[in-house]
Amino acid sequence: MTWRRALHYPARNLVDTSDRDRIAGADFWRALAYLQAVQLDYLPRLTIRHTSPDHIGQVFVPLVNWLLMVGCVGLVLTFRTSSALAAAYGIAVTTTMLITTLIFYRVVRDKWYWSTGRALATLFPVHRRRRRFLSANIPKIPAGGFTLAVGTALAVQMTTWRKPRTRCRPHHAR
Repeated sequence: MTWRRALHYPARNLVDTSDRDRIAGADFWRALAYLQAVQLDYLPRLTIRHTSPDHIGQVFVPLVNWLLMVGCVGLVLTFRTSSALAAAYGIAVTTTMLITTLIFYRVVRDKWYWSTGRALATLFPVHRRRRRFLSANIPKIPAGGFTLAVGTALAVQMTTWRKPRTRCRPHHAR
């Protein structure tokens, strides 16, 4: 499939696994993450420009580029010091670790069919340690914790986009 024809196909057809040697590393994974979010109805369809006929995963999304620029300028103007930025980074990392443990619990229960006791015995000590890391970062929230609000706003936007679309689907199928 040529890269120009791929623009007219659903998102799953944009990535051809036979062309992995030609796909540009990080760009491929960024494009794939966006395409998966669109397929799962968590994000609206945006303009995607393929920048190279030789590298399928090399894409440019103009709106995302502008949002990144606004976000970076906003971070610099808001944090002003590297210590405030470090506080936000610490909160983000520990929250990600905690959520990863919870998602892994779902994997071992639903996909690997572990018993509840085995899953809890394995993951509870890890989860407890990560909760301690997060509680140690709680005092840093006033210094840079508004990033929690940004993450919450993005999660609300994604679910707000998805719920009405899934409710409308049965009516469009008639």
